[in-house]
Amino acid sequence: RTTFYTHVTKWQNINDIDEPIQNICLIEGLYLEGAGWDIENNCLIEQTNKQLIQMMPLIKIIPIETYRINRNNYLATPVYITSDRRNAMGIGFVFEASLYTKKDLSHWILNGVCLLLNTDS
Repeated sequence: RTTFYTHVTKWQNINDIDEPIQNICLIEGLYLEGAGWDIENNCLIEQTNKQLIQMMPLIKIIPIETYRINRNNYLATPVYITSDRRNAMGIGFVFEASLYTKKDLSHWILNGVCLLLNTDS
């Protein structure tokens, strides 16, 4: 069985890419809510200066066999269309992205960590 795996890169935008990008899929423009992202250590951190939403670096989508995915210390982070998350009909969830963390997963779940395609501003 095959699924996809997400990997957060160190690239902030397309111009930062310093390697061949053939045959890969990159997502640009996702926003992180409920946490911060440490680009040097490539992991979730506490929000800084009460910054509620942070722009994420480019995220790589990688097709992979399900049994090969390492789920240890990776938060299955929901990606929503807007900060409303889901509307009354349950529409709004897009997919789950894997974000690395050094803290317990429950910490981030209780903080309501998610990724957004659009901000309210």
